[in-house]
Amino acid sequence: MIRIITDSTCDLPIQDLELEGVSVLSLTVQFGEEQYKDKRELSNEDFYEKLKNSEVLPTTSLLNPQDFLDCFEQFPEEELVVITLSGVLSGTYQSACIAKQTLERDNIYIVDSKSTSIGLGLLVQKAIQHRKEVNNAKELAEILTKERENIRIVAAIDTLEYLIKGGRLGKTAGALGKVLQLKPVITLEEGKIVVIGKHRGMKRALNEILAMFERDLDHMDSVVLFAHGSDLSAGMQLQTLLTHEGQQYCIGSVVGTHVGPGAVAVAYLLKG
Repeated sequence: MIRIITDSTCDLPIQDLELEGVSVLSLTVQFGEEQYKDKRELSNEDFYEKLKNSEVLPTTSLLNPQDFLDCFEQFPEEELVVITLSGVLSGTYQSACIAKQTLERDNIYIVDSKSTSIGLGLLVQKAIQHRKEVNNAKELAEILTKERENIRIVAAIDTLEYLIKGGRLGKTAGALGKVLQLKPVITLEEGKIVVIGKHRGMKRALNEILAMFERDLDHMDSVVLFAHGSDLSAGMQLQTLLTHEGQQYCIGSVVGTHVGPGAVAVAYLLKG
């Protein structure tokens, strides 16, 4: 059996993944002196409650090589396919590569998803599906490396507060954005966060996502995932606008630290 390993930023429920034979390594989120393993020691609901009440932005920590070594050594005889969040956004991918080099095992394959949250989650779901169809881990990793190029994830951010706190948006620009009620629309390109629009009001931001979704509709795989920043009604609003079935997930603490509550996202795969 091929063992799939991923990290907690995929924002799929850990218990569901473990039932599918997927190992999930949790990144860390820290509020002051309090440190928690994402989704294991701090639920999504508790995270957003803490985030709203915290005067300073929490910090997040990547997975280090030892985290991966400890995991790899649990499966000495199995072929491993490791799927991580974007190597541009985190050193987690590099940590996995270092762990593989340390063990000098040729049956471990590391895939940089070039995505995160439900974009990564979608690639993990495809890995579970393809595992039933392939002969070995090398073949599975090659398929995923091709499919990652066709994953689309686009999100609308409801509040600029956490981008300002995290230093990803200057205070002056952030203050102006707050006054104008600007709602950024972002996507990932080659693993990097790219702002594709800034709109006055969430309705206009969601309409931009709709326009992008409709352009791709005839060329996409049937599976579509939705996510929300601890506000299911906001996630359902986006899903209703796109008039498409799909599972709803909560954006976890690592990504939620930067996009804040109220964010919504959709992820889908274009046909190769």
